[in-house]
Amino acid sequence: MTAVSRPASPGLVMAVGGLLAVLGLFHVFIDTLTYGAFLLATVAVKTLRVLTGTRKEKRWFLLLFATLGFALLALLGLDEGYNTLAIRALLILAGLKLLETESARDVIVLVFLGFFLVATVFLLEQGIASWVLGFAMVWALSAVLSTSGLTGDEINWRE
Repeated sequence: MTAVSRPASPGLVMAVGGLLAVLGLFHVFIDTLTYGAFLLATVAVKTLRVLTGTRKEKRWFLLLFATLGFALLALLGLDEGYNTLAIRALLILAGLKLLETESARDVIVLVFLGFFLVATVFLLEQGIASWVLGFAMVWALSAVLSTSGLTGDEINWRE
């Protein structure tokens, strides 16, 4: 079993979920409440699943969240322009990917989705707070990415 095909450790899933929650909160404040709240809801569901020890989501549950996410996108997001539509679709897809995360490879995909979400922050807001958040998020996502190939369960943020 290679390092990326092994199951994701709960610590890594919680870490990347927490970072996605921060990005979702920031999108709640600079964009609409709906899509950031969708990402926050998926983070909350995955956190509960990890804490209770449930590893795999049911297919109907994932289908329900996917239907809800794309219904939100179709009903509320089609009149805003292509850039905003793409950002909101990326928020929905990051939440759905988090729900189905099982392996270390999935954590790596989520980290790269997080990098794209950091870039979308700068499409919507270019203030000092955005730059501070962007720098901190790139640093934290890089720490998770460097740890995702290791076999341990702990993230050493200083290294």
